[in-house]
Amino acid sequence: MPFTAPSIVRRVFAVHPLLLDGAVALTLVVGTWLWEMFEPGRGRPGDALSVALTVLVNAPLALRRVTPVAVLLVSVGASLVYHVLGYHLGLNSIGPLVALYSVAAHRSWAWCAAGSVLIVVEWTYASAQQPGVALWSAAAQSCIVAACGVGAGTSVRLLSERTAQLADLAAQLRAEQDAAARRAVTRERVRIARELHDVVAHHMSVISVQAGLGRYVALSDPATAHATLGVIADTSHEALAEMRRLLSILRIEAHDDDEGLYATAPGL
Repeated sequence: MPFTAPSIVRRVFAVHPLLLDGAVALTLVVGTWLWEMFEPGRGRPGDALSVALTVLVNAPLALRRVTPVAVLLVSVGASLVYHVLGYHLGLNSIGPLVALYSVAAHRSWAWCAAGSVLIVVEWTYASAQQPGVALWSAAAQSCIVAACGVGAGTSVRLLSERTAQLADLAAQLRAEQDAAARRAVTRERVRIARELHDVVAHHMSVISVQAGLGRYVALSDPATAHATLGVIADTSHEALAEMRRLLSILRIEAHDDDEGLYATAPGL
């Protein structure tokens, strides 16, 4: 199988999900810093404090699968401080939204509701500070954004739960199939053992009776003794034939042919 760059990336991220989250966090930190440096907006220019707040907003996303609630609280708090201090109003709002998505994907509805409130507050404040944006418009936009984040995260969580349920059902089905196969094998073994016992018991009983009769009349009636030996020989032949037939049923495989059906087993 050829290895391409996308396949290698997928393999690495599948083995280490933290690498993907770390890459997302690093991309947001660097992208936000570059945007602030080269495309400054209205308000306070970027400085060391804004860089520190940018890191605090986005860097915790590397742990969004481990502690999504804590990441959301830190990211929203740092973003709100960033905007309250008057820095670029259009930046550092994506990180909290990604954190809300992570909470929706990994936590309960209660945490989703609490996180949505935080996102609505942060986005509403940042949007309302921009010129020409009314408070009601900023609030409506924030509610839509929060709903989209919660909806995406909830879809992923439900899909994961559904996948886990299907995996459990598949495991149960395999276990039931294995148990049914074992029961079928056991029943077949019991049937063959019963049939083999019946064959051996019947023929050995005949041989035992005829042997006793032959020993009794061996000297007094040679003809009868000779007849009993014939019966013993015929009965032994029949017993061997029946046992051979039953053993051939046990030994036959789907790829066996007629020539090898009655071949002697190796080592005997």
